[in-house]
This record gives sequence, structure tokens and C-alpha cells, in this order.
Amino acid sequence: MASETEKKQNLVKLSSLIIHGLTKGLWDLLGESANVTAKQIGHTSVDMLEKEMGFEIAGEDTNDLLVELNRIFVDELGAVADADVNVDGDEVTLTFKGCQFMKLTKDLMDQGIPPFICPFKGMGMAAIEKRLGKKAHILGSDVDTEGHICIHKIEIL
Repeated sequence: MASETEKKQNLVKLSSLIIHGLTKGLWDLLGESANVTAKQIGHTSVDMLEKEMGFEIAGEDTNDLLVELNRIFVDELGAVADADVNVDGDEVTLTFKGCQFMKLTKDLMDQGIPPFICPFKGMGMAAIEKRLGKKAHILGSDVDTEGHICIHKIEIL
């Protein structure tokens, strides 16, 4: 029988398998159209972070808002080791290092599935829309699975 620690590790593995299956299923069904799901998932995730986990995602402007969201990812959730925001006019660059989902991302990319469902870019776009009342969409993503670095570019409309 598994120890309590092993049970928690196995539960994390099971969660990862479920996410992998859902992501692959979306890609198999929708192809490139699956990219539009990231922001919707982000909206749901932001709501859950606030309502179910008690986090407040707020900021006076795009930079402050995303810095606070990234602080939650790093300091409260431990989902990434480091996160950076660069706002240049209407273009935002989000850089994440040490992502806890990198193995999952690599496994999907090895199967030809791009990282369309990244929770960090989805929640970033959703936070901009929910808190600042502006539309946002992804311009592109660059993922270095060996270096554990993800860079997402978002345009604010």
C-alpha cells in the first residue's frame, strides 16, 4: 500500500494524465481551433483562484495586474520558479521559468501538440479582460522545454 506521500505524488501524476488526455482530445477534435480555448479556460481559472482559493487579482494597470498574478503563480502556488512581465505599449511579454507543467508540455509537444492550453497565458489574457476591460489575444509562444522557459506574447486591443 502506498504511503501518504506516495499517494499525493500519485494524485499529481493522475492529474497530469487527465490534463494530458483533455488537451490531446481537444487538439484531436479541433486542431488549430483549439487555440481559442486558452482564454476561456483562463477566465474560468481566474474565477476559481479568486472565489475558491481566496486570491485577489488586482492592479492599476497592465503591468501591476500581471505582476500580481505572477506573484501568485510563484509565491502562493509554486507553479513556476520565476515569472517576469514586460509591457511595451499594447504588447505584453510574459516569461516563465521553472514551470511545473514542463514535462506535460514536452510530452504534448513531442506528439505535435503546441502549448495552446498554458494556464499562465490564458489567465494573463483573462485578467486583462476582466480587470482592465480590454480585449487581449495571444500573438505567439516560445517554449524551451530543455531550459524550462516559456515566453508568451500577448496583444492588448
